[in-house]
Amino acid sequence: MDSFRRYGNIFRLNGTNQLQRMPVALEHDYILPDERSLRDKLLYVKQLAAELRFYNLSGQAIGDWQPFFDILLDQTTGELVEQTQLQTLLDTKQDWPAHVSLVLVFLKLFNYLKDDLNELPARHLRHYYEQELGLIRSDITLDEVHVIFEAVKNTSATLLKAGTELDGGKDNNGNILVYSTVNDIVVTPSNIKKIHRLVKEQDKSGHSRFFIATEQSKLEGDSWYTFGRKQLDYDNSQRFMTEATSGFAITSPVLQMAEGIREIDLVLNLNTTKNSFPADHSIAFALTAEITGEEGWIKPKKFQAEIITKTATSSILKINLIIEESESAIIALDSELHESDIKSNWPVIRFLLIGQSGHYEVLEGLSVAKCSIFVDVHGVKNLLVNNNNASLNTEKPMSLFGSQPRIGSEFYIGSGEIFSKRLSHLELNLHWQDLPTDLFAYYREYFDSVLTDSSIEESFITNFLIDINILYKRSWNYTLLHSQTLFNASNPNIKSFVISFDDHESIFGENNYKTQPDIINLEPYNSNSKYGFIKLVLNGPSFGAPFATETAFEAFGHKSFALRYANKAIELSQWQSGIKPVLPNEPYTPTISELSINYKATAEFVLGDNQALERFYSLNAFGYVIAQQQLDAKLVPSIDNQAYLFIGLDSLFAPANVSLLFQLDKGTATTSGEALTLGEAQWSYLANNHWQTISSSEILNDSTHGFQKPGLITLEIGQDASTSHNLMPDSMLWLRASIDKPEDSVCRTIGLHNNAVLAKLNNLTNNIDDYNDHLSMLLAKDSISKLKKRHVTIKKVMQPYASFGGRTRQQDNEHFQSSSELLRHRNRAITIWDIEKLVLNKFPEVFKVKCLPHSDANAFEKTGELAVVIIPNLRSSSTVNTLEPRADTVLMRDIKNFLLQKCSAYSIINVINPLFEYIKVDTNITFKSGVDAGYFSQILNAELQRFLSPWAYEDGQDILFGSRIYKSEILAFIEGRDYVDYVTKFTLYHIYDGPRRDGIAHKAIDFDFIIQARVTPAIGAMTVAENYVVGQGVEVAETTKPHAILVSHPSHNITAISVDDTDCTGVNQLGIGYMAVALDFDVYPE
Repeated sequence: MDSFRRYGNIFRLNGTNQLQRMPVALEHDYILPDERSLRDKLLYVKQLAAELRFYNLSGQAIGDWQPFFDILLDQTTGELVEQTQLQTLLDTKQDWPAHVSLVLVFLKLFNYLKDDLNELPARHLRHYYEQELGLIRSDITLDEVHVIFEAVKNTSATLLKAGTELDGGKDNNGNILVYSTVNDIVVTPSNIKKIHRLVKEQDKSGHSRFFIATEQSKLEGDSWYTFGRKQLDYDNSQRFMTEATSGFAITSPVLQMAEGIREIDLVLNLNTTKNSFPADHSIAFALTAEITGEEGWIKPKKFQAEIITKTATSSILKINLIIEESESAIIALDSELHESDIKSNWPVIRFLLIGQSGHYEVLEGLSVAKCSIFVDVHGVKNLLVNNNNASLNTEKPMSLFGSQPRIGSEFYIGSGEIFSKRLSHLELNLHWQDLPTDLFAYYREYFDSVLTDSSIEESFITNFLIDINILYKRSWNYTLLHSQTLFNASNPNIKSFVISFDDHESIFGENNYKTQPDIINLEPYNSNSKYGFIKLVLNGPSFGAPFATETAFEAFGHKSFALRYANKAIELSQWQSGIKPVLPNEPYTPTISELSINYKATAEFVLGDNQALERFYSLNAFGYVIAQQQLDAKLVPSIDNQAYLFIGLDSLFAPANVSLLFQLDKGTATTSGEALTLGEAQWSYLANNHWQTISSSEILNDSTHGFQKPGLITLEIGQDASTSHNLMPDSMLWLRASIDKPEDSVCRTIGLHNNAVLAKLNNLTNNIDDYNDHLSMLLAKDSISKLKKRHVTIKKVMQPYASFGGRTRQQDNEHFQSSSELLRHRNRAITIWDIEKLVLNKFPEVFKVKCLPHSDANAFEKTGELAVVIIPNLRSSSTVNTLEPRADTVLMRDIKNFLLQKCSAYSIINVINPLFEYIKVDTNITFKSGVDAGYFSQILNAELQRFLSPWAYEDGQDILFGSRIYKSEILAFIEGRDYVDYVTKFTLYHIYDGPRRDGIAHKAIDFDFIIQARVTPAIGAMTVAENYVVGQGVEVAETTKPHAILVSHPSHNITAISVDDTDCTGVNQLGIGYMAVALDFDVYPE
């Protein structure tokens, strides 16, 4: 049997509220020396008149004095009119006889004596409590208020000294209300422009996930989660935070690749802050790779990433990705196109961690010491080409050395992409057009006929030679290839020139070689060109005697063709017999139909080398860090605490003090662990992309007590705070608060304001009690809107929230009440009665207290412990959710400390909030004809809330623990609405936390209810069904815990249907879930 059963009689006590404290015997009208009303006195006068004889002028007795008062008699009964009728007569009748008027005036004047006499019990109590016992009344406490200033734009900071007066208007009695600032405040033109939040949580596998919010969401309600909220337990439709992106990025001019099949290899040498490197394994599934493309981010179809740990102190991350030929060009980052805040003139490749991969812990702590980039590109065709004669179009056949090739003819190939980089491999691919199949046979007539030696025939094709030079610093003196054959003997139609730069003869092997990224947008070759081109120079063949005696054969024979042709033509004209002369073919003009280049290039940089063009970026949730040293070059950012709040201020320049008002929704810290306490939040400000800790001495004020109640946090910002950075959005000064407790260990926030200060009411009269009426009501919001003395730099004064903390001087009833309680408990907390009365007296902001003996902080049975359930006063609380009045942890700590001083030293006291269990109605309603169904559905929802939780809307209503409500009561209420026609479906749900009570089997017969035998209905015998489950459709909703309160759900399911939509299906299920109380069985209190 659970504790609810064992201590049922105690637990079912409903606690005590402030309205129940006053003993009836101490009330001012409990016993009065003179309790007579005006009617009682008139009745006495009438009775006395009956005893007095009336004498006429002759001295004869002719009756009594009663007729003088006939005007006060009821004409039907002959008796004196009742008090209400008498009061009506006094208020309305104007023509009273003089003698009656005289009597009435006398009796009314007599009331002054009566009232004075009736003060005797109160005077006696005041004398006894104050004079005899020396019990002192609690003194008056002036209220305080938070005020916000707004400075005129473009003005310097303005100092408002402590004691600056604010105009609060007048109270209901005409008293002038003036509030004075408690502390100095420097008002700046700064405003809160951005609020960002980050939450760390563990998924079901125990891996860290991170969620961020950059603005407040409607899903959060009227207040927002100060540090965010864990998201994984919620459906996507209920998540107002998005998963944070983190990872790293690299920018380099070597990544600029416009076309072809592009392969990128990265080798990152790693350091670690942990004891060891992770084991070898692939991490491609944990990362997404993207590179800046012409149409946005390009995601490679082939991507591999692997951590390879060579030794205990050496590990590398190898990454390989391939960009297909069909993908667009890789271009420099465009902030708008790529929606990135990174600033770079070069392409950016980034790697983002996939949250659900569970690899944050693997990559966290790893940083990069050195980065090597290798690119391999096949099929670059977008080239600038020209020969000695003109510029050429690569999309058309190109005459390599012009129409009249000569030894020394040149062909220029330019590419800003290729020749701006440090190359390790270059391959030129030429596709010849109309190249003769047998080149020597084609040119045989260019040589003397005496040639019979086959050596020249066999080597002829290899005599077409070129040199390949590269332009560097406007000089062509850098040779890449010398005397290379122009044609491929095995496949003459295709020729590839392969140049490897691994041997250090190449210019690229020189240590002083510098890449030229600025030539990426290359202009056609001219005499002013300095970089970006190679040229092919024809330097063979050249055949003279004895092979070509008549005229030497050079290049492709264009020079000798005319003479040879003329001579052959003459020979042919003179030929009579023998071998017939053959005319020489027209010389072949070397033409290529297609030109492409394959190349490999490298780049390498060491972190900390500020001369390198390459940069490493560590990407975090809101920005990035350009790694200036190895410690900054993290693969993923280190996020140590559990939740973060980021505040961005504009127009604020360091050094400065920042005074922030956190208007917190008290009691909304719902953590199952310990709430945050004063000093546990760590504050810092952003200085040059590094968070600088604000020391405890620089936190000048924190009246929120660790984000547990509305208050001010005043911070001193150092000189090094900056507004230009990459880690967070630019042009703002950023503050950061971080907590190492769950994000729900702090209260939700209603509003956050800058330039806030605390002000306190001034006593401007000689009698401070003149403010009692004001202090009983406090100062409404927006009452303060100006300074008493105008200041030219202050644009606006705002008071968005009501004042607080005010307390009137203890009145008689309160004094008598607390004194009588004191005489009983004698300042000792021994019994339940003692504890509840002590708390209510000490803390007037508490509305109700319930004491649970032998209970722990969860109200479970625990011998030796005590649970005190607190319900705050809704009218003096700043809570947004009035359906769940919760005390803030500061108040609960104060109550606990107070009780520890009054209880036994061995007591373990738990001060807790109530458990709120929701009642939710799901119903189909047919509204009366002509009624706006949409509007009245909302009205019905609001009225259901007032019906189920009346205390949330009306003063004086008690909040009941351990209550129950029947489905039939709610149904009757709905059917009683004048706009409701009828109800066709009605289901009552009971929603609560904790283990499910699975049905009637978990209730005790003769304890929770009694089932009596009934006449069997005609439809057959009814049995107890298994589907009677609390939390599903129920007939009666009853609290499951002794500290639970039934409250209305904020949103009931009300479906408006028309008459045509109704359908009666009849009885289709039986069981207690479908029985009616008082029809099928009776329910009796235990």
